[in-house]
This record gives sequence, structure tokens and C-alpha cells, in this order.
Amino acid sequence: MSHLHIPDGIIAIWLWVLGYVLTAVYFFIFARHIKKTSSYKKIPVVSVLGALMLLSMSIPVPFFLPYHINLSSLAGILVGPFYAGSAIFCVNMILALLGHGGVTIIGLNTVILTIEAGIAYFLYKKFKSAFTATFCALIVSAFLTITVIYLGTHDLDLLLDCHECAGGHEHEAVFSPDRFLLMVLAVGAMGWTLESFITNFIVNYIKRVKPELLEKKE
Repeated sequence: MSHLHIPDGIIAIWLWVLGYVLTAVYFFIFARHIKKTSSYKKIPVVSVLGALMLLSMSIPVPFFLPYHINLSSLAGILVGPFYAGSAIFCVNMILALLGHGGVTIIGLNTVILTIEAGIAYFLYKKFKSAFTATFCALIVSAFLTITVIYLGTHDLDLLLDCHECAGGHEHEAVFSPDRFLLMVLAVGAMGWTLESFITNFIVNYIKRVKPELLEKKE
């Protein structure tokens, strides 16, 4: 719901290239920070979070809900968005190589989910509620995803609004933004609530058994 499951060749070239450029800039800054500070303490936690995110993104929610839990908000809350971005990139790269979306959207997914992690991190610092932070972050990332899809496929609107002439009659394919938005909100609200409960449960558990993981991030 909050990341792209789009095969290669759909998103406009300029947009997915921009996603990779932003990701490259992030890793350049990240590498300089690691080299300058020699701060490797969070790397094991980032690795564990990456494995957990990979597992959660690979398994869809059972029953009727078409939703994938990504746990990017949890990563942001635990290690901050700066470190969470590296785990997010690795997870998206592995998923793309396994056929879970195209290779061209790895950069865009990294940007979207890192923003989600950042929003969750700052909201958690302010409100001290993992549920609220996660729910709000998921809403923002979902609408970012919709915006990216719109910008990246806008040239394909001719396919949606085309007129097919058959037997002297015109048939128009009508796309209803209102109906689409209602569907996204209906399905998304259930998924966002579920993921927020899971994140809140994990964060509260960590508070009790290893509270130092929630200390001020670098």
C-alpha cells in the first residue's frame, strides 16, 4: 500500500532515474557520515530490522486484505531515518530481484519508505505514541505512492481515456478518481491500523526489555 509493486517499463524514465539519484545522494552522505564518525553501533540493529522488513514485505496479510506490512516506521523509530534508509534500500533491492516489483522502482521505493521512516521517527519523538506515529506516516507514504504513480504514468492517460470505435459506436473508458481514492482509503485504513498496532506492540515490548534502543538517535 505504501510502496510500489510496478513492473519495469511503466513508470516514466525521468521519475525512476530521479529516485535513483536521490538514493545515490543519500548513500553518499551516509557513507561520509559513517567514515567521519566511525559509528558502527547501529549496524547490527539495522541488519536485524532489514531481515524483519524483508520477511514482512514478502508475506501479504492473509484473508481478504490486499496489504503488505513493511515496518519502515518501526525502523525509523528504532534507529532513525538516516540509518533506516540503508535497510530499506537493501530490502527493496532483494524484493525486486525476486520479482516483487521492477528493478527501476528500487530508488523510488527507497525514497518513499525512508520518508515514511522519517515521519514516524519525528512524530514518535513528539507524541511518544508508536501507533499515532506509524498511522500518520503510513497515510503520508500512501499518498506519496499515489502521487508517484500519477506522475509516472500520466502519459498513459490516453490509454485510460481512449475511444474505441466499434460498429459505429464510441466506448469511453472512464477513470473515476473519487472512486479510486475511496477504495484506497477503505483498504488502506484497515492495513494502516493493523501495522500501527503491530509497531506499537513491538515498541512497547522493547521499552520494557531493552529501552536503550529507543534512546536519542545520532
